Amino acid sequence: MKKGHTHNIVFSPELKKWVAEPAEDGHAHDLVPYIPKLQKVKKKTEKEKVDAVQALFSSELRVEHEARKDLKESRGFYTGKTQWNKQTKIDLNKEKRASITINEVAAKIDLLAGFQRQNRTDTKFAPIEEGDQAVAEILDVVYKNIEDQNGFPHEESLVFLDELIEGRGNFHVYIDFDEDVRGKIVIERLSNKEVVYGPHERFDLKDCEHQTKFKRFSKAKVEQMFPDKADNINAMFTNAVEDLDSGTIIDNPGDQYATGIEIDIGSGFGSEVVVDIEKKEVLILENFQRSYYTEYGIVVPEDGFVESIAELSKKDADEWETIPMVRTVRRNRSRVLRTLIAGTVYVEESELDDFDIIPVYAKKDGNYFYGKVEEVKDPQREINKRHSQAIDILNKQATYNWIIDDHTFKDARAEKEFVANSSTPGYVIKVDSMANMPEKVDGVKVPSEVVGMMELSSNKLREIMNIPQEALGFSDREFSGIALQEKKHSTQMANEFLFDNLNAAKRILAKRVVAKVREFYDIERILRLVNHSRPASEGDLQENQINMAEAQGLLSNSDLMKYDVVSTPSISSPTARTANFAILFELAKQGVIQDPSIIIAASDIPNKAEILGGLKAQAEAAAEAEKQKQNSEVLKSLSDELQAQQLGVPLPAKEGAPK
Repeated sequence: MKKGHTHNIVFSPELKKWVAEPAEDGHAHDLVPYIPKLQKVKKKTEKEKVDAVQALFSSELRVEHEARKDLKESRGFYTGKTQWNKQTKIDLNKEKRASITINEVAAKIDLLAGFQRQNRTDTKFAPIEEGDQAVAEILDVVYKNIEDQNGFPHEESLVFLDELIEGRGNFHVYIDFDEDVRGKIVIERLSNKEVVYGPHERFDLKDCEHQTKFKRFSKAKVEQMFPDKADNINAMFTNAVEDLDSGTIIDNPGDQYATGIEIDIGSGFGSEVVVDIEKKEVLILENFQRSYYTEYGIVVPEDGFVESIAELSKKDADEWETIPMVRTVRRNRSRVLRTLIAGTVYVEESELDDFDIIPVYAKKDGNYFYGKVEEVKDPQREINKRHSQAIDILNKQATYNWIIDDHTFKDARAEKEFVANSSTPGYVIKVDSMANMPEKVDGVKVPSEVVGMMELSSNKLREIMNIPQEALGFSDREFSGIALQEKKHSTQMANEFLFDNLNAAKRILAKRVVAKVREFYDIERILRLVNHSRPASEGDLQENQINMAEAQGLLSNSDLMKYDVVSTPSISSPTARTANFAILFELAKQGVIQDPSIIIAASDIPNKAEILGGLKAQAEAAAEAEKQKQNSEVLKSLSDELQAQQLGVPLPAKEGAPK
């Protein structure tokens, strides 16, 4: 339709593609791929990039300030270090009063962590819609190999523990080239001390605009990490000057009281030191910021053609729609810009498909998040307080008292010795007269109300955490093993949201890992991994080993995790398998399951394959014997009929046959 004339676009069955028909004057054109003109974007200076990262980091710290303050205290509650206010404990010690810690929180958290360890799940892939089963099987092997290389079960349990205690755990997936020049996919637990997020409501971060990973390193280490930036890094320590325009506070390093370079977080929030001149440390910030753009998809329903073209303008999309049978679709897309800075020095920039840090929340309310510990801080403080009060009462009142008079002892020295040693076992004293013996008087016992308050606080703590006493394996009543197992199951069910949030994060993690497999793994690497894990004999080679086309399908499909394959959790822990085996065994005892191979297949007994093979051979032998028996009976019946016919004697009527 350019230059004053148009061409009709038609689909050629012979060529199996769309072509342009000749115009009225006979001239024709070949269809060529549309190459959009990229808009020029104003590039930021390195200083502008550094300022932008620092500003985002400051805003993230403000957003999560309250939650981060409480999660630090929650971690201390788990370890028992912050269950007493420091000043309160100092005051009690001055008064020689007890301030003991009875840490009941840790035991309950460890129980829930144990549930997770006993019920671990593997990530499995399954085909959906028109997905390929072979590709799903390839992903199973490749993903399992990546998990094994990273010790994933341990990392997963650490993330879950963070979720329980602090309210949020973090998975971090990235590519490391230090161990493997081709790129090793690393999955690790990231502490909340090292990551902060922008405002968001959704657990999957679809509404999150930015996140920052941060960690302090020594000046020497940073110079080693980024040798091409060594001069700039050194300049931060030797040439720091005050720069008020950028909003960054920079102290004069010549001042003996200088701390270095700080980011002002805001009123009431303090500041964060990014360059510590005294300690010679640098704060490295790795910021991930989401940016949005519009993309138009070209769809031809008749032949299934779908193509998404970046940077296609609305005007160009409208022109595409003038072609018969062509439909354009507007798509809102996003990408993530990763910017790395060291202190105030810009290091590098790169683009990612999505965030590399995936949170696992326990509970979240706006920008505030919290775990199981936050809910029981007051009951735990009450437990400590009541136990300390009981100790004080015992120390001061619940002892034996003595009554003496002026004539009990011969002199003041003997009286003083008695006061010092009267509670010592086997102590012998000499009195002035047997008529004036010291008289023992019982002291005041611990009030029952104090004991009741201690028990009440402990019970409330368990109730709040949804952990009944039976779940801990203790009970004042007799329960059967099945009943105790059900008690433990109900405990897990009351805290199911914790495990569900973990599995949801693992599904997002699987998408990130698969995307990196497609980007950094080549076909030969995938073939070697999969075929090595699936050894086959010569006769089964074609059946068990994947081919080049299947591996190519994994790498070439950009929408693999959207339309073709889905990740699902699968039970992997021995404890969970044992529980399932117990259920099957009980069904077998009741006669519901009669095939022993089903029970053995669900067990973890050694030489399981040989046992199953033996059972199969026995079943086949029994079936063959039954078949031979039936054949013998048929032959015998035919022989009896033949003999009766030859002798002219009628055969006896069969049971149930008409006479």
